[in-house]
Amino acid sequence: MTFGFTKRTGVTWANFLSDAARADEAFRHDLEGVQGTAHQVLMDKLSALAATYSPERYLDELRTGTPPARHMPHVAAFGRPDGVAAVTEFAPSIVRSGDTVQVCGGGKRLTFHERAEPSLRALLSGHPVYLEGAPDDVITLADLLITEGLCEPLTELSSSGYTGLVTPVTYSKQLPTSV
Repeated sequence: MTFGFTKRTGVTWANFLSDAARADEAFRHDLEGVQGTAHQVLMDKLSALAATYSPERYLDELRTGTPPARHMPHVAAFGRPDGVAAVTEFAPSIVRSGDTVQVCGGGKRLTFHERAEPSLRALLSGHPVYLEGAPDDVITLADLLITEGLCEPLTELSSSGYTGLVTPVTYSKQLPTSV
Protein backbone atom coordinates (compact mmCIF):
# COMPACT_ATOMS: atom_id res chain seq x y z
CA MET A 1 0.00 0.00 0.00
CA THR A 2 1.33 3.46 -0.87
CA PHE A 3 0.43 6.68 0.91
CA GLY A 4 0.77 10.04 -0.80
CA PHE A 5 1.36 13.18 1.18
CA THR A 6 0.51 16.37 -0.65
CA LYS A 7 3.11 19.08 -0.27
CA ARG A 8 2.19 22.65 -1.04
CA THR A 9 4.72 24.29 -3.34
CA GLY A 10 5.24 27.60 -5.07
CA VAL A 11 3.37 26.13 -8.02
CA THR A 12 0.27 25.42 -5.91
CA TRP A 13 0.44 29.01 -4.60
CA ALA A 14 0.75 30.28 -8.21
CA ASN A 15 -2.29 28.16 -9.16
CA PHE A 16 -4.18 29.75 -6.27
CA LEU A 17 -3.17 33.24 -7.53
CA SER A 18 -4.33 32.22 -11.00
CA ASP A 19 -7.72 31.21 -9.62
CA ALA A 20 -7.95 34.48 -7.67
CA ALA A 21 -7.00 36.50 -10.79
CA ARG A 22 -9.98 35.08 -12.68
CA ALA A 23 -12.24 37.15 -10.44
CA ASP A 24 -10.78 40.34 -11.96
CA GLU A 25 -12.12 41.10 -15.43
CA ALA A 26 -8.82 42.68 -16.49
CA PHE A 27 -7.20 39.23 -16.48
CA ARG A 28 -9.85 37.82 -18.80
CA HIS A 29 -9.07 40.06 -21.80
CA ASP A 30 -7.05 39.03 -24.84
CA LEU A 31 -3.37 39.87 -24.27
CA GLU A 32 -2.63 40.20 -27.97
CA GLY A 33 -5.22 42.91 -28.47
CA VAL A 34 -4.12 45.22 -25.66
CA GLN A 35 -1.49 47.96 -25.63
CA GLY A 36 1.67 48.19 -23.49
CA THR A 37 0.03 50.22 -20.69
CA ALA A 38 -2.59 47.51 -20.27
CA HIS A 39 0.23 44.96 -19.86
CA GLN A 40 1.73 47.11 -17.11
CA VAL A 41 -1.68 47.28 -15.39
CA LEU A 42 -1.85 43.47 -15.44
CA MET A 43 1.65 43.15 -14.00
CA ASP A 44 0.80 45.67 -11.26
CA LYS A 45 -2.45 43.88 -10.46
CA LEU A 46 -0.70 40.51 -10.30
CA SER A 47 1.97 41.94 -8.00
CA ALA A 48 -0.74 43.41 -5.76
CA LEU A 49 -2.57 40.08 -5.76
CA ALA A 50 0.63 38.24 -4.77
CA ALA A 51 1.27 40.78 -1.99
CA THR A 52 -2.31 40.45 -0.72
CA TYR A 53 -2.28 36.65 -0.85
CA SER A 54 1.20 35.85 0.44
CA PRO A 55 2.21 32.20 0.68
CA GLU A 56 1.52 32.38 4.45
CA ARG A 57 -2.02 33.70 3.91
CA TYR A 58 -2.62 31.12 1.20
CA LEU A 59 -1.59 28.29 3.55
CA ASP A 60 -3.67 29.71 6.43
CA GLU A 61 -6.76 29.97 4.24
CA LEU A 62 -6.14 26.51 2.81
CA ARG A 63 -5.91 24.99 6.30
CA THR A 64 -9.00 26.72 7.69
CA GLY A 65 -11.13 26.73 4.56
CA THR A 66 -10.75 23.19 3.22
CA PRO A 67 -13.88 21.24 4.11
CA PRO A 68 -13.52 17.67 5.36
CA ALA A 69 -13.66 14.90 2.80
CA ARG A 70 -16.99 13.18 2.39
CA HIS A 71 -17.93 10.97 5.33
CA MET A 72 -20.84 8.74 6.23
CA PRO A 73 -23.55 10.91 7.79
CA HIS A 74 -24.33 10.35 11.45
CA VAL A 75 -27.90 9.25 12.09
CA ALA A 76 -28.92 10.36 15.59
CA ALA A 77 -31.70 7.76 15.66
CA PHE A 78 -29.01 5.09 16.16
CA GLY A 79 -28.05 6.67 19.47
CA ARG A 80 -25.07 8.53 20.75
CA PRO A 81 -21.71 7.45 19.39
CA ASP A 82 -19.26 5.60 21.63
CA GLY A 83 -16.48 7.83 20.42
CA VAL A 84 -15.56 10.55 17.93
CA ALA A 85 -12.57 11.66 15.88
CA ALA A 86 -11.80 14.90 14.06
CA VAL A 87 -12.13 14.59 10.30
CA THR A 88 -10.81 17.92 9.03
CA GLU A 89 -8.10 17.77 6.38
CA PHE A 90 -5.86 20.01 8.53
CA ALA A 91 -5.73 20.46 12.30
CA PRO A 92 -8.25 23.14 13.26
CA SER A 93 -6.84 26.25 14.90
CA ILE A 94 -8.10 26.84 18.43
CA VAL A 95 -7.53 30.40 19.62
CA ARG A 96 -8.55 31.86 22.97
CA SER A 97 -9.57 35.51 23.02
CA GLY A 98 -10.79 36.81 26.37
CA ASP A 99 -13.56 34.55 27.60
CA THR A 100 -14.19 32.89 24.23
CA VAL A 101 -12.42 30.27 22.14
CA GLN A 102 -12.60 30.35 18.35
CA VAL A 103 -12.22 27.18 16.30
CA CYS A 104 -11.36 27.58 12.61
CA GLY A 105 -11.17 24.53 10.40
CA GLY A 106 -13.02 22.51 7.84
CA GLY A 107 -14.44 25.69 6.32
CA LYS A 108 -16.09 26.61 9.63
CA ARG A 109 -15.50 29.33 12.21
CA LEU A 110 -17.13 28.48 15.55
CA THR A 111 -17.03 30.40 18.84
CA PHE A 112 -17.31 28.78 22.28
CA HIS A 113 -17.04 29.84 25.90
CA GLU A 114 -13.54 29.46 27.33
CA ARG A 115 -14.72 26.58 29.55
CA ALA A 116 -14.97 24.43 26.41
CA GLU A 117 -11.30 24.81 25.47
CA PRO A 118 -9.88 21.65 27.12
CA SER A 119 -12.66 19.51 25.63
CA LEU A 120 -12.29 21.15 22.22
CA ARG A 121 -8.57 20.46 22.23
CA ALA A 122 -9.19 16.79 23.06
CA LEU A 123 -12.07 16.34 20.58
CA LEU A 124 -10.19 18.06 17.73
CA SER A 125 -6.79 16.53 18.52
CA GLY A 126 -6.89 13.96 15.74
CA HIS A 127 -6.90 11.19 18.33
CA PRO A 128 -9.95 8.99 18.82
CA VAL A 129 -11.98 10.17 21.80
CA TYR A 130 -14.06 7.56 23.60
CA LEU A 131 -17.05 9.13 25.34
CA GLU A 132 -17.89 6.46 27.92
CA GLY A 133 -17.78 8.21 31.28
CA ALA A 134 -17.46 11.66 29.72
CA PRO A 135 -19.39 14.52 31.34
CA ASP A 136 -22.63 15.55 29.62
CA ASP A 137 -21.12 18.85 28.43
CA VAL A 138 -18.33 16.97 26.58
CA ILE A 139 -20.91 14.70 24.93
CA THR A 140 -23.00 17.74 23.94
CA LEU A 141 -19.89 19.39 22.50
CA ALA A 142 -19.03 16.20 20.59
CA ASP A 143 -22.58 16.12 19.17
CA LEU A 144 -22.21 19.75 18.05
CA LEU A 145 -18.86 19.08 16.38
CA ILE A 146 -20.44 16.11 14.57
CA THR A 147 -23.32 18.33 13.42
CA GLU A 148 -20.85 20.98 12.20
CA GLY A 149 -18.85 18.33 10.30
CA LEU A 150 -15.57 18.73 12.21
CA CYS A 151 -15.89 15.32 13.90
CA GLU A 152 -17.44 12.01 12.95
CA PRO A 153 -18.58 9.15 15.17
CA LEU A 154 -16.11 6.32 15.53
CA THR A 155 -17.30 3.06 14.08
CA GLU A 156 -15.65 -0.29 14.61
CA LEU A 157 -14.00 0.07 11.21
CA SER A 158 -12.83 3.69 11.58
CA SER A 159 -11.62 3.02 15.11
CA SER A 160 -9.38 0.22 13.84
CA GLY A 161 -7.55 2.77 11.70
CA TYR A 162 -6.12 4.36 14.85
CA THR A 163 -5.07 1.12 16.54
CA GLY A 164 -1.42 1.28 17.45
CA LEU A 165 -0.92 4.69 15.80
CA VAL A 166 -2.18 7.17 18.38
CA THR A 167 -3.19 7.13 22.00
CA PRO A 168 -6.96 7.42 22.46
CA VAL A 169 -8.56 9.94 24.81
CA THR A 170 -10.81 8.36 27.42
CA TYR A 171 -12.90 9.72 30.26
CA SER A 172 -13.63 8.04 33.55
CA LYS A 173 -16.07 9.08 36.20
CA GLN A 174 -14.45 10.13 39.42
CA LEU A 175 -15.48 8.14 42.47
CA PRO A 176 -17.11 10.31 45.14
CA THR A 177 -14.98 10.90 48.20
CA SER A 178 -16.60 10.55 51.59
CA VAL A 179 -16.09 13.22 54.21
